[in-house]
Amino acid sequence: MTQNGIDVSSWQGAVDWRRVRQNGVEFAILRAGYGWENPEKQTDAQFLRNYDGAGEAGVPVGCYLYSYARTRDEARREAEFLMALAAGKRFAYPLFYDLEDASQRDLSRAQLTDVAEAFCRELEENGWFPGLYCNLDWARNRLDMARLAAYDLWLAQYRYAPTYTGPFTLWQYTSTGRVDGIAGNVDLDVCYKDYPALMAAQGKNGFPQPQPEHGSLLLDTKEYTLPPGGVYDVKAVLQGADPARMKVYFSRTGIASVQKLTAEKFRVTGLAEGVTYLMFEVYGASGRQLNHASVKFTVRRGASPAGVPNSAPSIF
Repeated sequence: MTQNGIDVSSWQGAVDWRRVRQNGVEFAILRAGYGWENPEKQTDAQFLRNYDGAGEAGVPVGCYLYSYARTRDEARREAEFLMALAAGKRFAYPLFYDLEDASQRDLSRAQLTDVAEAFCRELEENGWFPGLYCNLDWARNRLDMARLAAYDLWLAQYRYAPTYTGPFTLWQYTSTGRVDGIAGNVDLDVCYKDYPALMAAQGKNGFPQPQPEHGSLLLDTKEYTLPPGGVYDVKAVLQGADPARMKVYFSRTGIASVQKLTAEKFRVTGLAEGVTYLMFEVYGASGRQLNHASVKFTVRRGASPAGVPNSAPSIF
């Protein structure tokens, strides 16, 4: 499936959302703010108006925060700012982290990836569905996308077709689009994932939590470190869905392997140094994704096996 959308900020001024909806726009990503130091001044001047207007017109929305962070701590502060802006609201699309500022260009790939990971994990741990926004150069050369594979990518590349070979779920393809109801240019986007259904199914981004009897996935581990050759068993308890429709794989190959031992037990063996995520995706009979969760694995020579347990199920 594909959906046509836009992303807007105070640069677009006052948007006539009913005309925008009538023009075929199916979703919108709203800038909520930028940075974190001064919440009053760094909240996008049109954010609340855009949120209310889009909702009244029936346009489902996500939002994003433009980042200036250079450290993990600053990234967590930006995450806290965005969560404060999002509190009490409902977003059918992810809360994206916009990484593109010139002040971040001198960071190493590892440092910039640390920033992105810290932001996303802070949102995720507080019940939000995060995502990353960047252009082709940053996705290819400035971020370690293998480390960030657990988070959906909104790719910016202005051309007739994207050339990025990694996974992405949204594509911003122009900054000079024209839409009735908006004065001047606006960014145009395509989305390839049914986020509204996913948010409703998982109770994310302000949507009510589904009743527990609908289904749940409980992974007994959040993250684990082991040496090459080390072995660890992950327990995955799935309720309310067919285990045969659960896809399990590593986000980055060659670092660790996984073997299914039973319907609930998966054996991980470290292969080579690196970071990868053991991904669990649950699908319904119709093929629609119901849930997803992951366990972070770090393989490092000489590491003593150690992990962080998890007791919170993911509800769908």
